[in-house]
Amino acid sequence: MKNTITRKDIGYFECLYAGYLKEYYPEAYEQFIAREDHIDLLKKYHVYYHEHMTLLLEILRNDAGFGPRKDFREGLQQDLYERIIAKTKRFVFEGLTDLLAEASWMSA
Repeated sequence: MKNTITRKDIGYFECLYAGYLKEYYPEAYEQFIAREDHIDLLKKYHVYYHEHMTLLLEILRNDAGFGPRKDFREGLQQDLYERIIAKTKRFVFEGLTDLLAEASWMSA
């Protein structure tokens, strides 16, 4: 099993999550990467993250008329767009992180 965690191999969120573990829970990080299936687990987390981001963005698009960044004017509108996207990413990240906090390798 490959032990290198790169954004290219597993995606943005998975690198963010691995970095979070490494910074805040170094022992849990070491236990996690020692698992043979850690890359597979990170890929599963990607599916969770992607589905939730897609759902939240679809809700924003349908209920609030939220469109792509290019539809907003430069300056305040695009800054607001970027802030909404960043908050949505953090919301999903924190939700999955809370869920995974119950995992045995993190509860040591």
